[in-house]
Amino acid sequence: MKRKMTIFLIIIFIFASVFNYGYSSNLTDNKKRLEDLSIQKQQTQKKLSENYQKQQSVKKELLDIDKQLSETQKELIENQRKLYSIEQKISETQKELDIAQKRYDSRKSLYKERIRAIYMSGDAGYIEVLLGSKNFIDFISRLDNIKKLMAFDIRILNEIKNTKNLIAKKEEVLKEEKNNLQYVTAQVEERKKRIQVAMVSRSGVLRDLERQQKKYEEDLEDLETASKQVMDIIRAQIGSTNTNNSNVKYANGKLVWPVPGYYSISSPFGYRIHPVYKTKKLHTGIDIPAPYGTIGVAAGDGTVIYTGWISGYGNSVIIDHGGGISTLYAHNSSILVSKGKSVKKGEPVVKLGSTGLVTGVNLHFEVRINGTPVDPEPYVR
Repeated sequence: MKRKMTIFLIIIFIFASVFNYGYSSNLTDNKKRLEDLSIQKQQTQKKLSENYQKQQSVKKELLDIDKQLSETQKELIENQRKLYSIEQKISETQKELDIAQKRYDSRKSLYKERIRAIYMSGDAGYIEVLLGSKNFIDFISRLDNIKKLMAFDIRILNEIKNTKNLIAKKEEVLKEEKNNLQYVTAQVEERKKRIQVAMVSRSGVLRDLERQQKKYEEDLEDLETASKQVMDIIRAQIGSTNTNNSNVKYANGKLVWPVPGYYSISSPFGYRIHPVYKTKKLHTGIDIPAPYGTIGVAAGDGTVIYTGWISGYGNSVIIDHGGGISTLYAHNSSILVSKGKSVKKGEPVVKLGSTGLVTGVNLHFEVRINGTPVDPEPYVR
């Protein structure tokens, strides 16, 4: 509703000017308004282009953030796997430690019982064993066995104790490893949260840019509509002048190709996805690629009715060929003719460039019938 009201007010303002001023003043004023609208469109298109670049940058950031998030998630899963493995090892080590402790306690209890029995019987116990020897050799043998028995008990106790100590150290190392891994996992979790916050933030920025893009597109559409209304009035005024004063007659013959020597078309007439805005729009002419500075020629005899900057088109020339036929030459690096000049078919009028909203050097060529764009190919092929 707001957009319709804006366009309506612009049109009312234009028609009010038509009735309040003389003819020549109206034409001059309307051309000035068209230039002002063109400047506004150029500024809006620049904002759109900047907005698009920002969106691409934010989308790239989001891709990077998503990659970081994916890698962080993988790292967390791997850490969880390692933690589970360590916990399993700690559990197994604890079982080993329990078994070793039981063995140690059992052996120690047996050793204590033997010591207690020896203590209760005094030295007589061992003496009786030794005195019961049948001969000297038997005595030596019994003494050696007693020593071996005592040494065996002590050795077993020491072995079990050493095993228990090794297991305890192993458990301690595993627990330390678990603590370190838990710390690292906590750090990764914190990093994941920061990445998620960054993703939410940049996603919000992207949504804002998309809303801003929509507004710019609506503003541009309003400006295009307003420009069309002003252009229609100017055409009517120019048409009236041509009817009274112009000797230009359209000969109903074919127009010539506007870029001699370069005959490929990089983008034909019709609806297409805009190369900058990525939206579906009518391409009102054909794009003819050629090296920078290549000469573009008049497609037919006529009068130059416009030279200068047009928003989106850059440096442009419009030629009136009479009979409602006009041609437009856009994106030029320089203009070789001036407004009001009569030109002949094939006469140089521009040098190709990449001004305006364009992705490379080319000539954007249009044919219009009573101001309405038509497919240029049937006229020049």
